[in-house]
Amino acid sequence: MVMEQFSLAGRVAVVTGGGQGLGRVFSLALAEAGADVAVADLNPTTGAETAELVRAMGRRAVSVATDVRSRASVFAMAEAVVAELGSIDIMVNNAGITKWCAAEEVSEEDWREVMSVNVDGVFYGCQAAARQMIARGQGGASSTWPRCRASLSTPRNSRPLITPPKPPSCT
Repeated sequence: MVMEQFSLAGRVAVVTGGGQGLGRVFSLALAEAGADVAVADLNPTTGAETAELVRAMGRRAVSVATDVRSRASVFAMAEAVVAELGSIDIMVNNAGITKWCAAEEVSEEDWREVMSVNVDGVFYGCQAAARQMIARGQGGASSTWPRCRASLSTPRNSRPLITPPKPPSCT
């Protein structure tokens, strides 16, 4: 009875970074709740694997190779999802990266790459999904999974309150 109240039957969900890790978990959970799922992932192999797992659950699924750093790629993915599955009702902006190193060692290039995926990619995903939802004359849901990780940075001669794992060098 509870699951009926949260049923996503007849809905289409897009999960960026859906080919592995939490993205795969989100894709499968959405399918379990009844949604058809579009797996948007940079890696076409893991994306296809996740889509196959969704289909094995009796749901429709499509895998679309997508680079969330590229607005054109994200908009093309949204068009492909609508062409294949009919709509976008749920957008899960899960794709994200991090650079494991002390903050004071992060290069400008690494910073830009992280921002491109974690910020620009989320914006492009929300924008592409919203345009599809508006074109249909209906709303939908967009969620951003915070894929941010922090590293504690302390002066070299002080003792941290929490001892994080030693980050690798950024160079």
